[in-house]
Amino acid sequence: MLKKILLTTLFVLLTAAAGIGYFLFAGDYVRRGEAGETIGRIDVVIKDSLENSLVSRRDIMGFLNSGEGILGTRRADIQVDSLEKRLLDRGEISSAEVFSDNGGVLNVEIQQRRAAIRFSGEGREFYSDPTGYLFPVYKKTDVPIVTGVIPVKYAAGYKGYPESDRELEWIKGVGSLVRYIENHYYWHKTVEQIDVEPGGDVVLYTRDARQKFIFGDFSGIEEKFAKMSTYYKGIATLPEAERYTSVNLKYDKQIICK
Repeated sequence: MLKKILLTTLFVLLTAAAGIGYFLFAGDYVRRGEAGETIGRIDVVIKDSLENSLVSRRDIMGFLNSGEGILGTRRADIQVDSLEKRLLDRGEISSAEVFSDNGGVLNVEIQQRRAAIRFSGEGREFYSDPTGYLFPVYKKTDVPIVTGVIPVKYAAGYKGYPESDRELEWIKGVGSLVRYIENHYYWHKTVEQIDVEPGGDVVLYTRDARQKFIFGDFSGIEEKFAKMSTYYKGIATLPEAERYTSVNLKYDKQIICK
């Protein structure tokens, strides 16, 4: 009886050892297989491609394969963190996740930054997103444009928030003005251009382009549009309105036509 128990115990131990050995061997085999496996395909998913078009799959593929390239690289040699950082450094990408699978596929998932406004003037051009984050114009997309003397320091290729709180507040002020226009059907159809004059005044030009409307700063946006509406409903119908080239709305409770 004792001999039978010893034989059974020995069999169990040998079986367990064999199982452990198999799993160790299999794990080592898989690791060696992964180490030697090369990247044969890149799959790019742009999560918000239907709402945003700042980057395309072709852009990302070309970017990743620039320099030494990715295809043909050993899977073990792929520096995922470095690739994600390179993608985020582009500016128009807000999030990037890179990972490879056992089939030799490098998966890239991208979320784009949303361009809210394009600024253009004095040889500079850049986007801002809804939070005031600035980034380069790699590709032009259909967003409102602000032209003229933009009071924000911006070096070519810069990505990040404005250097000063004052500049950030100015960018956010432009955003408030643009949102107001876009949220009101009449003004969205009427206002054609937003410009910043050398003295800092923000000026609107309408599609009829007969007068410029001087808003000044971004305070009292709703009240200034109410005065603009008053101008169109009353003053613009007068014969002398043809002579006016500017309508100043920046002073409280005043409409100054020149």
